[in-house]
Amino acid sequence: MQSKALNVGISLAVAAFLAAMIYLLGSLSEGPGAGTSVVSAPATRSAAELAADAEALFQQGMNAYEGKGGARDLPKAAECFRKAAALGHLEGQLWIGWCYLNGDGLAKDKVVAVDWFRKAAVRGEARAQVQMAHCLQSGQGVAKDLIEAFSWLQKAAGQGDADAQSLLGYCYEEGEGCHKDPAKAFYWYELSAKQGDLFGMTNLAACYSDGLGCKQDLVKSAEWTRKAAEAGEPFAQNNLGVAYMNGQGVPADPAQALVWLRKSDEQGNLVAPHSLGVAHEFGRGVPVDLPKAFAYYKISAERGYLPGLVDLGRCHRDGVGTTKDVKAAVGCFHAASFRGEASAQEQLANCYRQGIGVAQDLVEAFAFLNLAADKSGSARASLAELERLMSAEQKTAGQRRSKDLHAEITASTEAKPLEYR
Repeated sequence: MQSKALNVGISLAVAAFLAAMIYLLGSLSEGPGAGTSVVSAPATRSAAELAADAEALFQQGMNAYEGKGGARDLPKAAECFRKAAALGHLEGQLWIGWCYLNGDGLAKDKVVAVDWFRKAAVRGEARAQVQMAHCLQSGQGVAKDLIEAFSWLQKAAGQGDADAQSLLGYCYEEGEGCHKDPAKAFYWYELSAKQGDLFGMTNLAACYSDGLGCKQDLVKSAEWTRKAAEAGEPFAQNNLGVAYMNGQGVPADPAQALVWLRKSDEQGNLVAPHSLGVAHEFGRGVPVDLPKAFAYYKISAERGYLPGLVDLGRCHRDGVGTTKDVKAAVGCFHAASFRGEASAQEQLANCYRQGIGVAQDLVEAFAFLNLAADKSGSARASLAELERLMSAEQKTAGQRRSKDLHAEITASTEAKPLEYR
């Protein structure tokens, strides 16, 4: 998620003090990623003058970055940010970090980027604290550390940063770097939503829909979903479309449902094509059109939505809107299974049990059902039924295989980015 600019002004006193101390030592290092210093000044300059220099350099950098007064000049912007950062300018340190992270105006270097983010974060820059959390969550430029990421989000959220508040809510919801706590997830989502954060609004609406950390309230869920959807949030647009399709918190209105689903799809949302596929497969607001349903499921799968990939596999297996192709079905189920999708694991287990697209293998079926059973009641029921058909030796082998699969799937999904609900 792109971090938001907040009105976190630099502390001129702190910047001036740092710059003055550096000059008193007789030299100025430009910090991580710098070569020979290109900033020099008489040691007699006052702290206030040095702070003013830093601010002027930062503003020059912003003008060059945004193209004010001419074309954008990213190399110049990066150089100005680096000079300002070396003088202790707080926002300069944040922006040179972003330049190194994205390769704006200089060679991309995520390690150096993290060094600059950390400098600003330690001094209390909320956006830098959020960026530190992003890097630590994804392992960009630093070893992955969800607990430290959570700590930085706490600091930024405590300063009122709406971005941090919504992400902290997600951490509490999913147990990322902390114990799961639905009540705290709701609390932080609500604070973020009331500041206008679209991620916070969307997830607060989901809390009201599911009764997560609060009393279920479909009307309030629809209200927050509408606010985010009207502000252009694509997941909220999809969710509002689904609400209209099912009459959840709003009167059922298939025409309005399609309007919002198409808005979301036009923005490239990964869930909306799946919702449109369901509408066309089952005739919700539109005539039944199975080839179009298949096409929408395919788009959703290509955008990375795992339930879309599962339904694409189902269409291949059953010949829904396309020619039956059981091997393609198994491929879809297998790919989604190894991203941790329980419904895919259940479908793949059924293929192994029945010998659909693969050789019949009750041990493999047992292993995948065992994985899905933690999340799916139907998988637990299928597992109990399958166990009655297996010998003790087969069940033992299935348990071993399940453990191996769990390790493989964990390794393949551990770098997965945070997702919306």
